[in-house]
Amino acid sequence: MTTTIDKLLIKTERIERELAEVRQALEELRPTKPLTPEERAAARLEHVKLKNEKLAPLIDEAFKKMGITGEPIGAEKLQEMLAAEGVKPEENSFSRGIIKMREE
Repeated sequence: MTTTIDKLLIKTERIERELAEVRQALEELRPTKPLTPEERAAARLEHVKLKNEKLAPLIDEAFKKMGITGEPIGAEKLQEMLAAEGVKPEENSFSRGIIKMREE
């Protein structure tokens, strides 16, 4: 199928209309007052939960292919295990970057 300028213009106009509808819907959803930190955190948590519902099956499949089993141990337990093995966060460039960001 040959794409012509007219066809592309029609597609562009349709996309622009759809984008205008999305912008309007977003404006209607915008809160009339600023969110409190608690409301913002709750909204963020809801967003993360929705993303996790979509990503969880993909992550599960990837872990299965890599042979990773069991429950996650959590960040604090991992830090304890690393410390027990002699790993010092202040000597690791990645950890230093995280520490620096926390201090900002």
